[in-house]
Amino acid sequence: MDDIAELRSSDMYRIVTPVELVAEMRAAAVPFHVFHPMYGGIPPDVAWTTLKLFEHAVLPAFAGTL
Repeated sequence: MDDIAELRSSDMYRIVTPVELVAEMRAAAVPFHVFHPMYGGIPPDVAWTTLKLFEHAVLPAFAGTL
């Protein structure tokens, strides 16, 4: 795929912002998410960036509940 819009419209992968993910997890009976940072052959440096984003922008929303 050539750009993020094409990837989003393909429904192959879910692409959400940290705010969207936190909202989805808070709405769930049990906050659970399967995260695959290396999906689709993403380069390791990009995968590390997504892991750090998850660590700093999603996990703090659940501090004390995990």
